[in-house]
Amino acid sequence: MRRVQFAVLPCLAIVMTVFGTACPESKPQVKACCDQPQIPPNVSSFKIVADDIQGKADGQIVKIKAVLYKTAERQDVYPVLHTLYAWSLTRAPFEPIDFRAEVYASQVAADAGKDPIAYIERPRGKLGPECENSVPWTFKQSVERAFEASLNRATVENTLDTCRIDKPKVVDRIDKDFSHQPRLEMDIDAHSAQVEFPFLAKGKDEFDASVSFNRVMTYWIEFTTSMFRRAPDLKTFKFVGVHKDARVASIVVDRATFENSLASLQEEVASHSAVTFQKLGMNATSDKAAEKEQDEFRRKTFHDGLKLLPAGQVSISKLLK
Repeated sequence: MRRVQFAVLPCLAIVMTVFGTACPESKPQVKACCDQPQIPPNVSSFKIVADDIQGKADGQIVKIKAVLYKTAERQDVYPVLHTLYAWSLTRAPFEPIDFRAEVYASQVAADAGKDPIAYIERPRGKLGPECENSVPWTFKQSVERAFEASLNRATVENTLDTCRIDKPKVVDRIDKDFSHQPRLEMDIDAHSAQVEFPFLAKGKDEFDASVSFNRVMTYWIEFTTSMFRRAPDLKTFKFVGVHKDARVASIVVDRATFENSLASLQEEVASHSAVTFQKLGMNATSDKAAEKEQDEFRRKTFHDGLKLLPAGQVSISKLLK
């Protein structure tokens, strides 16, 4: 048998002579997006999924998209924004003239480019960053913040510092070592909360000699208004007033009743006080007459408000006058 020998031809020759087309060309390597910053241990993990840089080296416009690896609470998002900002402004010889970094909860949301959960930006001409954080407080956090605000214990924050770069000021309280303290309890599953408030003598860790109906009710409506307005998921709130270790008031309000009937009660009382002070300024009434008028107005307004609640949800001690 006659053997036929075939020469091993280069790929290009075989393709051109046999198939009439060239060999597949090797594709240039495409750099995967994106460069990633070093994430500090105390910062929630994230990944940059888009890094758009336009312009010359000394005039760059930068837009970044980052995705969190897992759900983060509101206060945990700010360190992510700080990390993105610091890295983006220091990775090149020149800072961007316009910068924005958006943080998303998922890759799908980032691809759509809609509704970032937070962003940090420094628009052209601005000296510092501006932030927006749309992650809501958890139920527990919002209730605790409402409680602290009602006691004027809320952390003092700089409202102009939207990126929460500055550490909030800690205010030393005169009652921090008191044995009698307002107490907050909550049922997270039921979305309910209770405040137990002791009526103490001013500046002292002891109960006041006496407590009036109007004073107790003033604190009740202050707490109730603050809790419902600052904790949007709160469904039911209970206020318990304590004097000399005895309950002098116990009032339960649900959100629907508050919104429909009691939301303006605190404002009504405050408005009447303003009118009274105006009369005093115009010498239209005496101090004693103004105090009596204001006391009677508050008493009637509070009683009218309590009548809007079911009897089983209101308990007022006869000791209150």
